[in-house]
Order: sequence, then structure tokens, then C-alpha cells
Amino acid sequence: MIVINSIKIPLLLSFGLGVCFSDGQSLNSLHTLNTNENAKEIMHDNEFVRTEIGQTENIYCNPLLLDGRPLDYGSFTLRTRGELALVKGEPGTPGSTKILFFIRLIRDGRVVDGRNMLFLNKRLHEIEISNVLAFAQPGDQLIIDPVRKEDWKAKRILNLVL
Repeated sequence: MIVINSIKIPLLLSFGLGVCFSDGQSLNSLHTLNTNENAKEIMHDNEFVRTEIGQTENIYCNPLLLDGRPLDYGSFTLRTRGELALVKGEPGTPGSTKILFFIRLIRDGRVVDGRNMLFLNKRLHEIEISNVLAFAQPGDQLIIDPVRKEDWKAKRILNLVL
């Protein structure tokens, strides 16, 4: 609690608590990050291409939804099923909006390009993730890349494990 001009204001500290802050997030809607070892193994540096365009977009630290709820990195495996979507705004609330994205798999530094991978180079609002993971192997990376440059902060790279 800090006091300014006789007004008591609660002080919120997030150091060491695994709380994610991002520009545009209100303090009453913080999302805690999953800190189990599997989540740490799956989350990857998202290789943002920073530009002035989109600096003020309201993209949360976990803009991925699985079946309408924020993705739990700790339980994400090659056997995960459900509709994956990318959103701006507070994930899992009526105020969030879906972002168009591309999705692809990277193996040994190259895009996995199979004949039946109908999702490649398609603009998607959502996708049944098991249709993508059917082509994946442990060690691959799942790249979820927004179509619009303004949404660059929503790009996510997931390391795929068993």
C-alpha cells in the first residue's frame, strides 16, 4: 500500500509471481503464466519483428485460445485437440476479437510441407489443432503468425514435445 495525498493505493508487485504484463492490459485482468516445467519447455522466444505499426494494439501475453479458453502451455502436447484461435483483447472474454493468422510447422529450420497440409499458406481465424499436430514430431516448432503487420505482438512459436 502506498499513500499519496492521504489516499491509500494498493500496490501490485508481480516480481517472481509469474504474472504477465503487456501494453494495454488493465490491472484487474492479469493472467498468471503457467510456471511448470512443461510450459517452460514449450514457450519460445517469439521472434517479434517490431515495427511502429501496431505498437498500441491490445495483445495480451497469451493471445492463444484453445476451445475458447486461454491456452495452457503446460498441458499442450502433440496429442492436443481443440479449436485454436489467436485473439486481441482480453483472451476468453466477449471483448476479444479473433486475428487472422498463418500456421506452419518448422523442422530442422525448414517449413514442413506435406501434400495433405491444407492449412499451409491459408488465412485462418481458427483451426482444429490436431489437424496440424498430425504432421508434427517432437522437436518441431509450431509457428502462429498474424496476417496483419499491426498484430505482430501476437506471433507465437511453440516448441513441440511429447
